[in-house]
This record gives sequence, structure tokens and C-alpha cells, in this order.
Amino acid sequence: MPALPVVPKVLKVVLRQTNGTDLDVLNILHYQYTGTAPSVADLTEMAADIFTSWNTNIAPNVVAQAVLDTIEIIDLSSATSAAVTVTGPSNAGSIGTEGVPAGTAMVMKYGIARRYRGGHPRSYVTGLAVNTLANANTWGATIVATFGIAWAAFCLDISIACDFGGGTGNQVNVSYFAGFTNHTYPSGRTKAIPTLRVTPLVDLITGQSVNPKVASQRRRNLQSS
Repeated sequence: MPALPVVPKVLKVVLRQTNGTDLDVLNILHYQYTGTAPSVADLTEMAADIFTSWNTNIAPNVVAQAVLDTIEIIDLSSATSAAVTVTGPSNAGSIGTEGVPAGTAMVMKYGIARRYRGGHPRSYVTGLAVNTLANANTWGATIVATFGIAWAAFCLDISIACDFGGGTGNQVNVSYFAGFTNHTYPSGRTKAIPTLRVTPLVDLITGQSVNPKVASQRRRNLQSS
């Protein structure tokens, strides 16, 4: 796959967690900033703020085996813009009860003004407690309400942390691909190859909500390892 094009004044925030034996549970968020380009020191400070917000808002709602251990922040403005990888202190969840299986997730849905077919922006949250389930297919009403508030506060704190040079930040979605081209291999097998946009589309996140339906991230079950 070719290198992805640059996205001016947009940060890629990678939340890297462990959950049981899965050491690479990822959620990726994007934020657009209005101020000056951040330095490595700016992004390091931002990562510290994110860890603090995680411990305040998210850790009280997830089990102890779910740990946010590393944050990566990359300025996508150019290939030479600042980037950091910061390992934090202990950031384990504070709920001591049993967690749901590793492949079970709560989906945070993000709204944007643009309408299109296909998957829309979302995050798959790991580490919820078994006793937050209403049944095998649905999260309980209490965790849906509580976690929705907590995740919104967490995302807002990241926006506030994008105050480089007195600027502000907003959560966005970045679209790198539009449509696809069917490619037929010599074997006769056909595969849809996504078409890379020359200029990525950046959409402002206009709202977010919790999907009450239980979701799956099967690769987190580590069946192939």
C-alpha cells in the first residue's frame, strides 16, 4: 500500500492498551489543531494530560486487566513533523470484578455532517465488566449512560490539550480512501483495492453516543497466535 498523504494540522492519537494476554489493543483518534505546529515537548505534555484524563474518566469504568500503557501522538502535517511515544505510569482500570472476553467491546459512535455509505467513525472500547451487561447482546442502561458521559469528557480533555501556541483543538475523522477498484490476480481471484484520496477528507466530529449493542473485535481474542 502506498504511503498515506499528509493531513495538515491534524494529530493522530494512538491509545495502546493491554487486556489480559493481548498486549496491543488499539484505539485511534484524530484531532485538528488551530495553533502553531507542536514540538516534541508539546506532544509529550499532551500525552501526560491524556493519561491524567484517562485515569479520571475511563479507568473507574473498566476492569483492572485493562491497562492504558502507551500513547503515541503523531503530527500528520508532514513526514518530518513532531511525533512521540510516551509510556505512562500505572493506568489500570479500577474495577476489581470479572471483565468481559477480550474480543467483546463497547462501540462509541461519532457523528459527522457528511453522509456516505459504509462504516462510520467509531471506537471499540475494551475492558468492561461482565456485570455491566443487561444480557448477552446488550449493555445495561447504567453503563451506557455513565460511560457515554465519561468518554465525552475524555475526548473533550484531549481537545483542550491541543492548545499549542494558544490554539484550540477539535476531534475529527480523517478519510483516506474513496471507493475501490477490483483487481484480478493471475489465479483468477478478484480483490477490491481501496482508492487512496489525493487529499484526505477531514470531517468535524459533531457528536458521539454509545451503541447499546455488544460489539466484537475478534482479533483481540488472539485466535491466530
